[in-house]
Amino acid sequence: MREADELNRRTGLERLSGGSDRFGPVAAFLFTSSGHLSVRAGCGGGYEVMVWAYGGDPAAAGRTGDLDEIAGAMLDLHDGRSAEELAERHTYLAVTEPGAAIEALWHIITEHDAEVTVPLARAAAANPVLRRAWPWISHGTLNLFDRRDRPSLVKRGLAFHPAVGGFMVRPYGGEMHAAEPTETAVARAAETVASWED
Repeated sequence: MREADELNRRTGLERLSGGSDRFGPVAAFLFTSSGHLSVRAGCGGGYEVMVWAYGGDPAAAGRTGDLDEIAGAMLDLHDGRSAEELAERHTYLAVTEPGAAIEALWHIITEHDAEVTVPLARAAAANPVLRRAWPWISHGTLNLFDRRDRPSLVKRGLAFHPAVGGFMVRPYGGEMHAAEPTETAVARAAETVASWED
């Protein structure tokens, strides 16, 4: 991809590539032993940058239109700097405490993910109870995790499995419900997520 080639030129890091991740198209990736950085074409221009800790937890996020700023963050991540240090050195990035990380993931899933999951993700994101949960895509399926967990350490969660007639909701460790339309599946999922908060 053009951005990966341009960032490779600016950083001299040969491990940069473009492609896709679980959330859809990525203009450029940098993988390190402590995590990775992803760059997506931004909604309305510029780029959306996320720093992911090892294990897949979002650690920092931000937007910029400047590839030199992104290249600087990549070089610092490559040199072993933490997400906190990246945010101090590159002001377009902010460390993602759980609430901000959840919002950043909802944005990626509802605006950048594969078209097949976007309608369900938007319906789920519109539900205030579900909006508080961690959204995650695994094998093309929307999953939601308890906000007290982290994506890398899930204890409570559920999955929306595509089926004829809509989706089958399956709480982790529970039984899969019969296929139902999106609206009903979202309501069922909201009941499950609300029960985690009791």
